[in-house]
Amino acid sequence: MKDVRLLLALGLLAVFCVQCGTEEFPVPDASTQADFTYTITNNGIAPCEVIFLNESANATTYEWDFGNGETSSEENPSINFSDAGTYTVRLSVGSENPDLHYNTLEKVVSIAIRDQPIKRLYFTDRTDGRVKYIALDGSPVPIIQEFSHSGMGKPYGMCIDTIRGKVYCTDYKYQLMFQYNMDGSDVQTLMSEPTRNFDSPFGIFALEDKIYWADTAGIHRANLDGTGTEVFIDVEITTAPEMPLDIAYDHIGDRIFFTNDKYEFSGGVYVVDMDGSNLTKLVDGTNGGALALDANADRMYYYDHEKGMCLNTLDGKNEVVFDASQMGSFTWGLAVDADGGKIYYPDKQAGTIKRANLDGSDVEVFIPAEAEIFPHAMAIDKFN
Repeated sequence: MKDVRLLLALGLLAVFCVQCGTEEFPVPDASTQADFTYTITNNGIAPCEVIFLNESANATTYEWDFGNGETSSEENPSINFSDAGTYTVRLSVGSENPDLHYNTLEKVVSIAIRDQPIKRLYFTDRTDGRVKYIALDGSPVPIIQEFSHSGMGKPYGMCIDTIRGKVYCTDYKYQLMFQYNMDGSDVQTLMSEPTRNFDSPFGIFALEDKIYWADTAGIHRANLDGTGTEVFIDVEITTAPEMPLDIAYDHIGDRIFFTNDKYEFSGGVYVVDMDGSNLTKLVDGTNGGALALDANADRMYYYDHEKGMCLNTLDGKNEVVFDASQMGSFTWGLAVDADGGKIYYPDKQAGTIKRANLDGSDVEVFIPAEAEIFPHAMAIDKFN
């Protein structure tokens, strides 16, 4: 009898619990959530198109305000932005249950549209040991601006890290390496004394999270802050190549090109894979200094003390001397402006900066002697 009463009680309790669950804890209405993502064409540079992807949940209507005077009620609109600026984009959505307190009926996002990047030609000037730069904006009278930091002795190497907005320079005379912001601020001395991996530096380039440089002992690399120096290619003065000078990275072939000293050694232009293999001499006997690549066009440019400014294919088999007047005036800097169709290089004897078309034609003086500069290393930047 007790068992029957117990089972009856348990049954009533189960019924009561089920009724409580269905009556006091009902399934809530679905909320409405405004949400969207977007992609921008032309690398976010005006003019560009922004394509919006609506990811709202349980919305019935869509009202967009793009912050540029345009609106839309489309689900997935695409909008053109002709001017640079920061635009506040607002999506407001309708709901079948607009009064639910857990609705989110609006999403607001700021979208930055950038202006055209400022292209600059940077160069080192031994007159006062500074980095200087010129905006390549088509101005008929280029204006030279300069970093406040000075005192470099023989600044033979320069490169731009456009991803992080940094300028790197090497100083052969005082055995230094510097890092700057693009405007010359926040100067950092990354290396300040000779070591086995850093001794009288020449050319330099930045790639991903490393900097590579040539010096009297080979090609070396380090982290972007100068830590973790290590040997990339070791050289011996008894075996060619004996002393790399300028270096350049081939982004298509994933290779390093470099010139070899001929003042004391055998000269030449060499290439090596990024894993250190397949070291190959491309041009024999070049008495070189500066080197630059336009890999997309299968071109390399280099200086030969005995010939002048040279243009060649990347296999080294089609050399053309395009400015013989540079012969005898050792050149440390070359900068390729592929978009602008120009190659820039210094004439340090004349105190000028020259430029030519990428095929070597139409050589002209870009910065005249009246600027009173003594230009050496060069690099072009498109960072904004």
